[in-house]
Amino acid sequence: MKKIFFFLLIFTCFSALAQKLDSTEINGVKYYVYPYPQEIRMSNAIESTMILDFKSIIRMTNPELSKSEVKKIVNQYKNIYGGNKFTKIEKSKTALIKANSDRFYQTNYIFEKDIVPALDKLPDGKYIQYFDKYFVFDEKGDLTPDSNKIAGYFNLKDNLLDGNAMWLNAVGDTVKYGSFQKGIKVGVWTNSTFFHQSYRTKKDIQIFLNQKMAYQTEKTTFVNGIEEGKYEKYKGNVLLEKGNFKEGKKSGEWFIYRNVRYYKEDLYIDTVVLKMHYTLSDNKIISHKPFIRSQSSIFGNLPYKYYTFADFDESPAINFELLRTFKKEESKTIELPEEEINAYEGEVYEVEEYYDEIELEYPEGDYQEEYIDNYDYSPSSDNYIRVNGNFLSKAKAIDSIGYYNKYDGIYEEFFDNGKLKIRLEFKNGELLAEDTMFWDNGLPANVISFDTIKKEFESKFLDYKGQPFEINIFDSTGTFIEQKLDPYYAEKHISIDNLNAFLVEDNLYSMDERDIEEWNFFRYNDGYDSLENINLKGKVLLYKEW
Repeated sequence: MKKIFFFLLIFTCFSALAQKLDSTEINGVKYYVYPYPQEIRMSNAIESTMILDFKSIIRMTNPELSKSEVKKIVNQYKNIYGGNKFTKIEKSKTALIKANSDRFYQTNYIFEKDIVPALDKLPDGKYIQYFDKYFVFDEKGDLTPDSNKIAGYFNLKDNLLDGNAMWLNAVGDTVKYGSFQKGIKVGVWTNSTFFHQSYRTKKDIQIFLNQKMAYQTEKTTFVNGIEEGKYEKYKGNVLLEKGNFKEGKKSGEWFIYRNVRYYKEDLYIDTVVLKMHYTLSDNKIISHKPFIRSQSSIFGNLPYKYYTFADFDESPAINFELLRTFKKEESKTIELPEEEINAYEGEVYEVEEYYDEIELEYPEGDYQEEYIDNYDYSPSSDNYIRVNGNFLSKAKAIDSIGYYNKYDGIYEEFFDNGKLKIRLEFKNGELLAEDTMFWDNGLPANVISFDTIKKEFESKFLDYKGQPFEINIFDSTGTFIEQKLDPYYAEKHISIDNLNAFLVEDNLYSMDERDIEEWNFFRYNDGYDSLENINLKGKVLLYKEW
């Protein structure tokens, strides 16, 4: 009996709530007010304005205080801390932001979240949703809360979203919209976001206010609440990305674009270039084929002199970790008993043990894993990779666990000037060859070749002018053997009066870029040249020390 009474009481509360639900009329149409408002946040521009204007902060954080009480606190602040005085520039900048505060709010709608669901029984019908913690500034520049700023329109049936729905931003633009069927997304949905930049001066703010807001817009198709079909992303009217989804995941062919601005002949030129083109693989074929490139960026820690780029100043760095994923292995034993006798050399390192052994000093913050992964950037460190939470020799991982190539067919990456960075071809789950990487001037940057007689891979790095500066040798399993040409001690020969001089360039490191430049160039006739007043005979060995 008590249980029946309890449920009757709960039902009565739900009914009472349904009866007390606020409603309003807009253009002759009745709307219920959804009881849970939509979140909205200030951009950095408004936050900076609030910090400059101490009075606004007091009013926002203490809405119960009267104007006289707020004024008293501000005066006390001025007496203690020397005041909250604005310069004329700060005052004009702040006033402009306050007068157009709607433009400086940030709404971040996503497809995965729509409204906070109501546990109480709500009546069927049309609904509006207001913004939470939204405010404006009056003519005097004082903060005024506004609890009736509309954030969205939608329909509820049996407490579920049903029919067309849309959500707005602070300026009233529709930025997210689509259709529901019994609480599930169906058809094409659109979501637009504007990302605010830093506005340092009043002129920056005025330029922004004079322009139409260029939204970043996503368009995707839902089937039974899951992304399925065509997807596109735009910045304004510029296409940034297009592809397809299958069962909620990216699938098939994709194109990634970038809006590039560069300087040429005293003019800024804006253009759209294709940055990536690939087809995702649906195959689950495990590959055991050796590969050489496994670092995220093979040009990440080389002497400064090799970074003399063209107008676009773009490195040929590629994240090769995105090309493949290692098979998940639940068991710690990755070799069969009969394989362990003849397996490739290598040892599994637990992450914690590996960290304890190297004893590195870290800056403040949680960066330990990043430092562990990159602490020894050298050809030999390329022999070990992180697989399923452990550090494992690359050859052992490839042979025993194997990996999946994520792509099928042609995979391409391009520079901002439109030239090819790399083109790879996948077929039947395998990468056919680790084809050449290029600089943005079209010359090779990294070439990998295989000697069928020696059964060795050669990885040759070339500078921006096409001259090799590093050559690394790997065996047939992809394990590093030796370095034939070391970029840090590059040998050079010059001829002086028909005599050979052997120059050894020692590349040192410094946080000061000017020092690096000085160490990377020889001085010939500037007072430091030991050859200037010496009669050379035979062979001469020249060296420099820091």
